[in-house]
Amino acid sequence: MEKNMKINTNLCTGILFLVLGTAALFIIPAQIPAGHNDYGPRLFPYIVSVIMILSSLGVLAEEWLRNRKKQKKDYFEVDAFELKRVGLMFLIMTVYIFLIEPLGFVLSSTLFVCAILVFFKSKKPVYYIVCVALVAAIYYGFRIFLKVYLP
Repeated sequence: MEKNMKINTNLCTGILFLVLGTAALFIIPAQIPAGHNDYGPRLFPYIVSVIMILSSLGVLAEEWLRNRKKQKKDYFEVDAFELKRVGLMFLIMTVYIFLIEPLGFVLSSTLFVCAILVFFKSKKPVYYIVCVALVAAIYYGFRIFLKVYLP
């Protein structure tokens, strides 16, 4: 099994932003309430989504033309080990998202930052102390200064 794989950067970028832009067009009406005039709060997100879709279509068209002309494509290599690390990081973040509601901000965020430090093999206790203090500072900043209650 090959340890490295080549990924076409233009193709991946074009597809990714086409999907994100299209998803944003469907999510905007559900997330942002309509305004009272023609230029409501949805206008700017719609403009950004359309620009993102048009730009990604341009990148995909350029890649299609490059493929037809048999020109050199832009690739980058992905190491399989690094890809597994990215997947594990994504898993840690997903677990954090689902734990923040039942465990609360302080406990879930403390577990999250400690898990990240363990993931990066950090052995210095001061890093853990600083991260836990930062979680507490963020919580109290939101609670006391901004009067926003975190879960």
